[in-house]
Amino acid sequence: MASRPYFIPIRVRGMYRLILMAIAALIAAAAIFSSVALRANATTDEVAIQQVIRGALTATHTLEVPPPAYQGGIMPDAINQQMIDRVPVVLSQYYTGSPLARNVNVIQANIRADKPGKVRYLAGGVENLVFTSISVNGSTALVSVSLTAWTRVAQDQNGTLVQANPHNDVDYTFTLTKASGRWLIDSEAWSFRPGSAP
Repeated sequence: MASRPYFIPIRVRGMYRLILMAIAALIAAAAIFSSVALRANATTDEVAIQQVIRGALTATHTLEVPPPAYQGGIMPDAINQQMIDRVPVVLSQYYTGSPLARNVNVIQANIRADKPGKVRYLAGGVENLVFTSISVNGSTALVSVSLTAWTRVAQDQNGTLVQANPHNDVDYTFTLTKASGRWLIDSEAWSFRPGSAP
Protein backbone atom coordinates (compact mmCIF):
# COMPACT_ATOMS: atom_id res chain seq x y z
CA MET A 1 0.00 0.00 0.00
CA ALA A 2 1.45 3.31 -1.08
CA SER A 3 1.99 5.80 1.66
CA ARG A 4 0.13 9.06 1.48
CA PRO A 5 2.21 12.12 0.61
CA TYR A 6 3.03 14.27 3.62
CA PHE A 7 1.07 17.52 3.72
CA ILE A 8 0.34 20.31 6.14
CA PRO A 9 -3.27 21.49 6.37
CA ILE A 10 -3.84 25.00 5.00
CA ARG A 11 -4.57 26.48 8.45
CA VAL A 12 -1.42 24.94 9.89
CA ARG A 13 0.62 26.09 6.92
CA GLY A 14 -0.73 29.59 7.43
CA MET A 15 0.25 29.43 11.10
CA TYR A 16 3.77 28.24 10.19
CA ARG A 17 4.04 31.09 7.70
CA LEU A 18 3.07 33.61 10.40
CA ILE A 19 5.55 32.09 12.85
CA LEU A 20 8.34 32.24 10.26
CA MET A 21 7.47 35.84 9.39
CA ALA A 22 7.51 36.77 13.09
CA ILE A 23 10.91 35.11 13.54
CA ALA A 24 12.26 36.93 10.47
CA ALA A 25 10.96 40.24 11.82
CA LEU A 26 12.58 39.60 15.20
CA ILE A 27 15.90 38.77 13.56
CA ALA A 28 15.76 41.95 11.45
CA ALA A 29 14.87 44.05 14.49
CA ALA A 30 17.70 42.50 16.48
CA ALA A 31 20.14 43.33 13.68
CA ILE A 32 19.00 46.94 13.63
CA PHE A 33 19.01 47.40 17.39
CA SER A 34 22.44 45.80 17.68
CA SER A 35 23.87 48.49 15.39
CA VAL A 36 22.12 51.50 16.91
CA ALA A 37 24.28 54.02 18.72
CA LEU A 38 25.25 53.42 22.33
CA ARG A 39 24.69 49.68 22.19
CA ALA A 40 24.66 47.90 25.52
CA ASN A 41 27.77 45.90 24.61
CA ALA A 42 29.66 48.80 23.00
CA THR A 43 33.19 49.40 24.29
CA THR A 44 34.20 52.76 25.75
CA ASP A 45 36.00 53.60 22.49
CA GLU A 46 32.96 52.66 20.40
CA VAL A 47 30.71 54.87 22.51
CA ALA A 48 33.15 57.79 22.17
CA ILE A 49 33.44 57.24 18.41
CA GLN A 50 29.68 57.21 17.96
CA GLN A 51 29.35 60.42 19.96
CA VAL A 52 32.00 62.14 17.80
CA ILE A 53 30.29 61.09 14.56
CA ARG A 54 26.86 62.12 15.81
CA GLY A 55 28.26 65.49 16.85
CA ALA A 56 30.04 65.99 13.52
CA LEU A 57 26.95 65.17 11.48
CA THR A 58 24.74 67.40 13.60
CA ALA A 59 27.24 70.28 13.35
CA THR A 60 27.69 70.08 9.58
CA HIS A 61 23.92 70.12 9.10
CA THR A 62 23.11 72.95 11.53
CA LEU A 63 25.98 75.47 11.47
CA GLU A 64 24.40 77.30 8.52
CA VAL A 65 21.17 77.96 10.46
CA PRO A 66 21.09 81.67 11.44
CA PRO A 67 20.44 82.65 15.06
CA PRO A 68 16.89 83.69 16.06
CA ALA A 69 17.93 87.37 15.93
CA TYR A 70 18.02 87.14 12.12
CA GLN A 71 14.52 87.55 10.70
CA GLY A 72 15.31 87.68 6.99
CA GLY A 73 16.51 90.18 4.45
CA ILE A 74 20.16 91.16 4.14
CA MET A 75 22.00 89.55 7.04
CA PRO A 76 23.76 92.08 9.30
CA ASP A 77 27.56 91.92 9.14
CA ALA A 78 27.84 91.14 12.87
CA ILE A 79 25.54 88.09 12.65
CA ASN A 80 27.18 86.82 9.48
CA GLN A 81 30.66 87.14 10.99
CA GLN A 82 29.56 85.52 14.24
CA MET A 83 28.30 82.49 12.27
CA ILE A 84 31.50 82.31 10.21
CA ASP A 85 33.75 82.53 13.29
CA ARG A 86 31.80 79.78 15.07
CA VAL A 87 32.38 77.17 12.34
CA PRO A 88 36.02 76.18 13.07
CA VAL A 89 35.47 76.31 16.82
CA VAL A 90 32.64 73.76 16.62
CA LEU A 91 34.06 71.51 13.91
CA SER A 92 37.47 71.19 15.58
CA GLN A 93 35.72 69.22 18.32
CA TYR A 94 35.03 66.44 15.80
CA TYR A 95 37.44 66.77 12.84
CA THR A 96 41.15 67.10 12.20
CA GLY A 97 43.38 67.57 9.15
CA SER A 98 41.94 67.87 5.64
CA PRO A 99 38.29 67.06 6.49
CA LEU A 100 38.35 69.83 9.10
CA ALA A 101 39.72 72.34 6.59
CA ARG A 102 37.33 71.20 3.84
CA ASN A 103 34.18 71.35 5.99
CA VAL A 104 35.15 74.72 7.47
CA ASN A 105 35.73 76.19 3.99
CA VAL A 106 32.48 74.80 2.54
CA ILE A 107 30.25 75.87 5.42
CA GLN A 108 31.82 79.33 5.74
CA ALA A 109 31.41 79.85 1.97
CA ASN A 110 27.73 78.86 2.22
CA ILE A 111 27.17 81.29 5.11
CA ARG A 112 28.77 84.12 3.09
CA ALA A 113 26.62 83.22 0.08
CA ASP A 114 23.46 83.43 2.20
CA LYS A 115 24.25 86.95 3.46
CA PRO A 116 22.14 88.77 0.82
CA GLY A 117 19.07 86.97 2.17
CA LYS A 118 17.82 85.57 -1.13
CA VAL A 119 18.29 82.02 0.18
CA ARG A 120 17.76 81.13 3.84
CA TYR A 121 18.93 77.92 5.47
CA LEU A 122 16.17 77.43 8.03
CA ALA A 123 16.99 74.03 9.55
CA GLY A 124 18.85 70.81 8.95
CA GLY A 125 19.77 67.54 10.56
CA VAL A 126 20.06 63.79 10.29
CA GLU A 127 17.63 61.01 11.19
CA ASN A 128 17.48 57.21 10.94
CA LEU A 129 21.16 57.12 11.88
CA VAL A 130 22.51 53.56 12.02
CA PHE A 131 26.11 52.52 12.68
CA THR A 132 26.44 49.57 10.31
CA SER A 133 30.02 48.74 11.34
CA ILE A 134 32.68 49.93 13.77
CA SER A 135 36.20 48.51 13.65
CA VAL A 136 38.73 49.74 16.20
CA ASN A 137 42.42 48.90 15.85
CA GLY A 138 44.48 50.57 18.56
CA SER A 139 44.34 54.32 17.96
CA THR A 140 42.53 54.11 14.60
CA ALA A 141 38.95 53.26 13.70
CA LEU A 142 36.93 52.60 10.56
CA VAL A 143 33.19 53.31 10.76
CA SER A 144 30.29 52.91 8.33
CA VAL A 145 27.05 54.79 8.86
CA SER A 146 23.73 55.04 7.05
CA LEU A 147 21.35 57.94 7.59
CA THR A 148 18.79 60.29 6.14
CA ALA A 149 20.00 63.88 5.78
CA TRP A 150 17.44 66.66 5.57
CA THR A 151 17.35 70.42 5.16
CA ARG A 152 14.70 73.10 5.16
CA VAL A 153 15.54 76.05 2.99
CA ALA A 154 13.63 79.06 1.70
CA GLN A 155 14.23 81.15 -1.39
CA ASP A 156 13.00 84.72 -1.78
CA GLN A 157 11.06 84.84 -5.04
CA ASN A 158 9.84 88.41 -5.59
CA GLY A 159 9.18 88.92 -1.90
CA THR A 160 7.62 85.51 -1.30
CA LEU A 161 9.54 82.83 0.61
CA VAL A 162 9.26 79.51 -1.18
CA GLN A 163 10.33 76.63 1.05
CA ALA A 164 11.77 73.21 0.25
CA ASN A 165 12.46 70.32 2.60
CA PRO A 166 14.59 67.71 0.79
CA HIS A 167 15.46 64.37 2.41
CA ASN A 168 18.28 62.17 1.07
CA ASP A 169 19.45 58.70 2.12
CA VAL A 170 23.24 58.70 2.48
CA ASP A 171 25.98 56.20 3.34
CA TYR A 172 29.11 57.52 5.09
CA THR A 173 32.51 55.98 5.75
CA PHE A 174 34.73 57.59 8.39
CA THR A 175 38.21 56.94 9.67
CA LEU A 176 39.18 58.32 13.05
CA THR A 177 42.38 58.65 15.03
CA LYS A 178 42.80 58.87 18.79
CA ALA A 179 45.27 61.37 20.19
CA SER A 180 45.55 62.60 23.77
CA GLY A 181 42.50 60.54 24.65
CA ARG A 182 40.26 62.13 21.98
CA TRP A 183 38.82 60.52 18.86
CA LEU A 184 38.71 62.81 15.81
CA ILE A 185 37.60 62.21 12.23
CA ASP A 186 40.56 62.33 9.84
CA SER A 187 38.76 61.21 6.68
CA GLU A 188 35.19 60.92 5.48
CA ALA A 189 33.49 59.83 2.29
CA TRP A 190 29.82 59.67 1.45
CA SER A 191 27.48 58.70 -1.36
CA PHE A 192 23.76 58.87 -1.99
CA ARG A 193 21.92 55.59 -1.90
CA PRO A 194 20.41 54.58 -5.26
CA GLY A 195 17.37 56.69 -6.07
CA SER A 196 18.08 59.23 -3.31
CA ALA A 197 20.28 61.75 -5.12
CA PRO A 198 18.77 65.25 -5.46
